Amino acid sequence: MATACSVPACIKPGTLLSALDNNCYLIRATATGTDASTSADYIQPFNLQSFGSEVDEIAELKQRLGWKRAALEGKLYDHIGSDTWYYFAYGPELSATESTAMPENEVASRCIGRTIHGDIAVIRSGPVGPTNYAETFTKAELAKTAEFYKTVMPDTVFVEREQSRAMRKFGFPGMTVPGIHKN
Repeated sequence: MATACSVPACIKPGTLLSALDNNCYLIRATATGTDASTSADYIQPFNLQSFGSEVDEIAELKQRLGWKRAALEGKLYDHIGSDTWYYFAYGPELSATESTAMPENEVASRCIGRTIHGDIAVIRSGPVGPTNYAETFTKAELAKTAEFYKTVMPDTVFVEREQSRAMRKFGFPGMTVPGIHKN
């Protein structure tokens, strides 16, 4: 594979960073570049060596990011209507005092549906049982999902997708989610 191109406008086939798969991304509280016009400007690849074990993932995040404690910040579904997996967001577990000292993460807050401070780490996950989703994904996929949450309520999307998944357990087809279009 060719070396990844870090220039957003790069046109070398197979080298655009937003098209490379990773198992984890950080959604930063502040943009990584000088232009903070899109959600993608806040998203950075962050592969986890310990992917697949929640305990090990938390330990690695704490060690690599300097977090004292890490916790689940929330779960969010993608922009295309999937209900068999979701994005699982870890963040630093902060006291009220620590929280106010960190910048609000506007992209993460919009996606999760409550105020988030500091950076978060996002992986793909799903309910307990066999997995039928790719563990790696692209920055572009996560950015499209973050943009999707500009137009929908996170709690509504979460409830609709959970209901759809639950209906299949009882032999019914997954529900058609209003307003969700396959892209």
